[in-house]
Amino acid sequence: MTSFRGLVIGALVSAAAIAVLLPGCGDDAASNDPNFGNFGPGDGGGGGSGEKPLCLVNSCRTDANCAGCPGSKTTCNKDEKRCVACGALAGGKTCPSGQYCTQFGDCVPNGVTCGADPTNPSISCKSNADCAACDPTHKVCDDASKKCVGCLPNDLTNCTGAEVCVLGPAGYACNPKCPAVCKSDADCGACGAPGKEARVCNRGVCAQCSKDKPCGSGTSCDLEHGVCGKICGLPNNPAGTCASDADCGGCEGTTKCKLAVNGGKGTCAAPAAGCEDIAKGVFVLPDPFGRYTQLCSNDTNCASVSLDYNVGKTLRDLTGLSLIKDANIKYPMHACASVELLDKSCGVCVPCKSDPDCTPIDIDKVAGDMFGPLGSIGAALLLDKVFGASDHKMHMYCKKFGATYGACLPCSNPLARCGTTTTATLPSLPCPGATGMHTECQEGKPLGAACNSCTAAICAVDPWCCTIEWDFACREKVDLACSKGAQPKTCTPVSCSNKPKGWYCNENDPKLGAYLCDGATTTVISSSAACKTAGKSCVRKDPTDIRSNAVMVSETIPYEPQCN
Repeated sequence: MTSFRGLVIGALVSAAAIAVLLPGCGDDAASNDPNFGNFGPGDGGGGGSGEKPLCLVNSCRTDANCAGCPGSKTTCNKDEKRCVACGALAGGKTCPSGQYCTQFGDCVPNGVTCGADPTNPSISCKSNADCAACDPTHKVCDDASKKCVGCLPNDLTNCTGAEVCVLGPAGYACNPKCPAVCKSDADCGACGAPGKEARVCNRGVCAQCSKDKPCGSGTSCDLEHGVCGKICGLPNNPAGTCASDADCGGCEGTTKCKLAVNGGKGTCAAPAAGCEDIAKGVFVLPDPFGRYTQLCSNDTNCASVSLDYNVGKTLRDLTGLSLIKDANIKYPMHACASVELLDKSCGVCVPCKSDPDCTPIDIDKVAGDMFGPLGSIGAALLLDKVFGASDHKMHMYCKKFGATYGACLPCSNPLARCGTTTTATLPSLPCPGATGMHTECQEGKPLGAACNSCTAAICAVDPWCCTIEWDFACREKVDLACSKGAQPKTCTPVSCSNKPKGWYCNENDPKLGAYLCDGATTTVISSSAACKTAGKSCVRKDPTDIRSNAVMVSETIPYEPQCN
């Protein structure tokens, strides 16, 4: 994916300074963190005079992150990112006399238990000490219910900096402010910084928009990625497709419509005299990509091309956190793509042709530049408040500015994948039409990749459909991937994006049963064959509808978008 961020902390970080962080959306959670305000420049995990040792109990990376944890939990179990005190998880450490080691690596007094199932406590508690033998998500005693829970609004000890305490059916629990996977818009209520909110659940990821929650005026929703923005070219067409210059207004640099010689739709093109003018006053990608240009004839020519990308600025803009300092990385532009000029095409090195070209950026590699001295309490706390226990990676997607190229931009929730997954191994799942399962033309649970040629074809290009959810994007792909072959399958369209020319004159489509012959005003016939017999053609009802230049279904049939 692409470009990223880092954090940087100044010589002294105070609670008031940490106000807005990525997934937290402007809350002053740091003011409730006992670790903030008690450290100075270069502080490590230990405790010196006037310092408070650090305890990232459920999001540690090193033993230093556990130096301040109670109960001798000073070892970081890196696999679980959890501070532990004893047992195999702590390298064989033992507990003091009178205590025993639980399966979770905690030293607790002899006789203290959490019931038969410590992951589902059955005990009645009076204090946190009664919950000591429970699993890491049930270590706080709720005075009201007398149950061991994950947290309380005034006790976030066992939450990461990127979590909030939420009351659910099973009691209070630590929940991510911006979860990696969402089921409803409610899961995303605290996702994103002011002006960069991602409060909508789209395709299982917190995003800016979805088919049910469109974008504001003047912008459209990229349903594949859940991002609002201007469309480059005609909607529901490959990027950069146009009928007039107005269609290219959302493009970057390619603002003129280059019409096809034989008529029909054109391609958004750059008003440049020659290929050498690209990036010299004519930019075909947004900053900073557009200012770094190399011409090419194949991907090999771009193998060593990269640009200086300020990931610190990107993260600063996404979070609103002014403490993040500038930090540059070398960002690859290894794909050779064709960019249209008014009279020719040019091969140009670009960041991506599709989502898999935009690999996640590992923040740990530039954390020192952005967050401050590695190992310092300040840097560790900031990383915890941005990422929590998740990996320190920012995710990108390929925003198309032409039919075959684009720029890698941050996902609405940069902590989660928003583009096409590249999962290679697909699970064995139920098939369309099985008991309780939906068809390929309906949204719902993921479908089995091996069920039929249609699901196999779709899951090959978008494994999300057979791992996470058969969503709106999967349904649309049915027309693109399954309309040909021995057993063709199509769905009633919601747009023309994947429909071949003339689909609406297919007499085998049960949705369509009557047509108008050209020249007719009221006479409705039963098939297009009758039009042909009469020496006429099937025509659109509304001549002003530029989406259809061949056919229009009768008014007696529910209107569906008409495709060229």
